Amino acid sequence: MILCKVCNQYIKSLGCHIYYKHNMKIIDYLDQYPNSDIGRIKQPLEILVDLFGKTNAIYKFSKRNNYKKGSLKYYQCIYGNELGLSRYQKRNKNASKTLSILKPGSKDNLRKLYKDDLDKKLEIRTNKQKQTKINNKTGTLEGYIKKHGEEIGRLKYKEFINKCKIRFTEKRFIEMYGYDEGIEKLNNFKNKSKQTIDNFILRYGKKEGSIKYNLYINRLKQNSYFTIHWWISKYGKVDGKKKYKEFQTRNLLWWINKYGENEGKRLYKEWIKKCTSNNNRVSKESKLLFENIKIDNIEFEKQIDIYRPDCIYNNKIIEYYGTHWHADPRFYQPDDIIEPLKLTSKQIWEKDLKRNNVLKDNGFDIMIIWAFDFFNDQGKTINKCYDFLSGVNND
Repeated sequence: MILCKVCNQYIKSLGCHIYYKHNMKIIDYLDQYPNSDIGRIKQPLEILVDLFGKTNAIYKFSKRNNYKKGSLKYYQCIYGNELGLSRYQKRNKNASKTLSILKPGSKDNLRKLYKDDLDKKLEIRTNKQKQTKINNKTGTLEGYIKKHGEEIGRLKYKEFINKCKIRFTEKRFIEMYGYDEGIEKLNNFKNKSKQTIDNFILRYGKKEGSIKYNLYINRLKQNSYFTIHWWISKYGKVDGKKKYKEFQTRNLLWWINKYGENEGKRLYKEWIKKCTSNNNRVSKESKLLFENIKIDNIEFEKQIDIYRPDCIYNNKIIEYYGTHWHADPRFYQPDDIIEPLKLTSKQIWEKDLKRNNVLKDNGFDIMIIWAFDFFNDQGKTINKCYDFLSGVNND
């Protein structure tokens, strides 16, 4: 509702109100009452022509009246009654030649017919939107400062971040829908959001979904900054190793410097709890490896003595070693401290050796796969695992 300063009444459409009741144009109103809130201008076409010119006025008028683009009213609004009717009939005559081969109202057939053009248009539009976001630095502190100024930009960016933090939380869903319905909707949202092959097939169909899922997995492999391979490809071998170590060595001081003392301590505790919980025993990278080894009756994390090896088949075990968590000797020195385990590289190596000796004493052959080797050549690594488990000797 907007306040009309002529009669001090709150009304929905100020433009129509002052034109019909007070016989004023919006420009005269603004001259008499400068800096007034006028809301959305809703006035007859002739007034819009005075205000915005013929072309802009016709566009605003047709959009406001919900004249569907391509309809008779839309053409008559732009070209007048007679010329609009003739153009509309000509357009329909040309379109009918194409549509005659289709079932009336068949969206599927239209999609098939125009699929290539639609895909091209969508791709161009998507790329344009992405480039616009990159140019405007959308969603970044720099972008907010550029748009709103230093002080207001920082405040708006902080509000944006806070909204993002609570957007898909359990608390927000419960507030919106109540406890039972909120929990159900949150679980449904989480299941649909998972980037699994089943969800891709559900969205795009079996053939296209499988292709898109494989493209998604390949993109993850190239862009996963949790792997040393990503850092080396971005910064080179020397600087990449150094930056990867800095990223992985997130001690308490690192969290405090980034988030402040109180927030840093809280986040550090959460990170420690998450990293050391049993739920995170198997990494996404190792799952990707084992999913591609097509052998029946493979077991995962089966209890042997006091340990749970990653992959077991008959009397053979494959252990997947992450670069950081198992301190790959190619990148870590014996005295390097591995966060958040608070152990040196040497202590981790001794611990892994002891574990492997226990498994060997139980009659198992063991093969170690390093994450760095897997990401360097996935096909070779998968074949190597398959040959090891199936008993093929390549020597």
